[in-house]
Amino acid sequence: MSGTSEPGCTKRKLGLIELLALSLAFISPTVVLCANGQALVGLTHVALWKVYGLGWIGISAIAYSFGRLASMGGHVGMADVAVGQVLGKRAGQFASLALLGAYASFSLANPNVTASFVSDIIHMLYPDMHITSYLPFFMLVLFFNLMIIRGQTNTIMHVLLAMEGVGIILIIYLCGAVLMQPHAAVAPTVVPAEPIRISSILSGVVIAFLSWAGFESCMTLSEENGHSPRVMHQALAASVIISGIMFVGVMAVIQYGFERHLGGLSALAVSSNALADMARHYIGRWSMVAFGFAALGSAFAGTVAAITACSNLARHVVSGSGSVLPASSAAFLSDHILSPFGITVLIVSQQFLLILLKPVMPALPSGGMDIYAFFGTVGAICIMISYLLVQLSALVAFYKQKSGAGWWEIMIALFGLVFIAAALFSCIYQDGRAALCALLAGMWMACGAMGFLFMSRWKNNFIFCRKIR
Repeated sequence: MSGTSEPGCTKRKLGLIELLALSLAFISPTVVLCANGQALVGLTHVALWKVYGLGWIGISAIAYSFGRLASMGGHVGMADVAVGQVLGKRAGQFASLALLGAYASFSLANPNVTASFVSDIIHMLYPDMHITSYLPFFMLVLFFNLMIIRGQTNTIMHVLLAMEGVGIILIIYLCGAVLMQPHAAVAPTVVPAEPIRISSILSGVVIAFLSWAGFESCMTLSEENGHSPRVMHQALAASVIISGIMFVGVMAVIQYGFERHLGGLSALAVSSNALADMARHYIGRWSMVAFGFAALGSAFAGTVAAITACSNLARHVVSGSGSVLPASSAAFLSDHILSPFGITVLIVSQQFLLILLKPVMPALPSGGMDIYAFFGTVGAICIMISYLLVQLSALVAFYKQKSGAGWWEIMIALFGLVFIAAALFSCIYQDGRAALCALLAGMWMACGAMGFLFMSRWKNNFIFCRKIR
C-alpha cells in the first residue's frame, strides 16, 4: 500500500468492532431482508429460511477456508495472498482482480439503491409530489458519502455500525411484534403439490448465498493496518454468524407474518419492502416510514463500505508487493485516481455513461433499482470467481499438508468448491439479463488478465533496459 496520509489509509489499528462494522455494512442485512425474499418466492416452494440456511452453510465453508489458509500461511487472509501462496502469483493476481471487479460493481450499485430509497421516502411523506428523476438524490448520496469518508477510518466504522445497528434493533422489535400477534382465523390456503426441482432450489440458494457477498471485505483494510490474523478471524466469524442468524431467523418471521395476516407468499412476491409492509400492519403506519429510513441507512452504509473497500483493494493491487506497475505510476494512481474521491468521480462518470448509452443499447439498466440489480449481479459473479479460487487453494493446501489438516477439513473445502461452482454455473447459464451480467464480468476478468500480463512484461523489459544502460 502507498504511504499516503489520506484518512482512508490511516495506520491506526482498527478494533474488532470496527472491522466487523465494515463487513456488516457491506452485507447490508437490512436491505437484504427488505428486498431479497421476494425473489425467492417465485423460484422455489421451499421455505425461505431453509433456503437461507443452505446458503449459510455454503458461506460458512468459504469463511472457514479463508481463516484456515490465513493460519497456515501466517497472514491475515486477503484473497490474493491466500491464493498466491498456494496456486502461484498469477492466480493470486487473478483472485484480487475478481475481488476488485466485485467491489467496483457494488460501488456503482449501492449509491443507486440508496437514491431509490430516498425517492421512496419522499413519496411516502409527500404522496402528491411528482418525482421525475432520482439522479439528484444519487449525487446527494455520493456527496454525503465523501463527507463521511474524509473522516478518520475508525469514525467511518462507527458510523457504519450505528446505521446498521439502528436497522437491526428495529428488526428485532418487529419480529417480537409479529410473533406476539394473536393468530387470525384465516382459512388455510391449499397449495397444489408440485415436485421439488433441484434447479429451482439451486437458483434460490444462489440468491441467498449472494446476500453474503462481501463478507470478507474487512480483510481489505487488514494489510495496511497491521492486524493480527486472530483479530481478522474473529471479525470474519462474527460477521458470518450475526448475518446468518439474522437472515435465517428473520426470513422465517417474514414468511410467518405474511402467511398469517398479509395475504400469503403471493403478497410477499409483489412487496417492494417486506419489512415496511409488515411493520405497517403489525406496528402501525408510522413504523413504515421508520423502516424506510432503516433501509436507507443500511444502503448508505453499504455505499460507504463498498467505496472504502474498493479504494483500499485497488491501492493494494497497484502498489502492493505483487504490483506490475513502476513505483512512480503506482504512487500517482494510489494518491489520486484510486483515492475515495477518485473512485467517486469514476462512479459519477459511469452513471452518466449509462444514461448516454441507454438509447443505443436498450438492454442496459435504467432506474435505481434496475441498476442496483444489474451491477449487483455482475459483482456477485466476480466475487464468486474469487471465492472459487480461495476454495481451490484451500483444497490443494489441505491435501498437501495431510499431517496438519484433518480429512474433514478436506471435505469442507471440497463442499465449498462444489457449492461455488454450482452457484457460478447457475448464474452464468441463465437467460436474459443474467447472461449479459456474466458477459460483462467475463470481459472484466479477460481485460484485467491481459492488462496484468502486458504490464508485467513491460515492467520486466523496462528493468532490463535500465540494467543494460
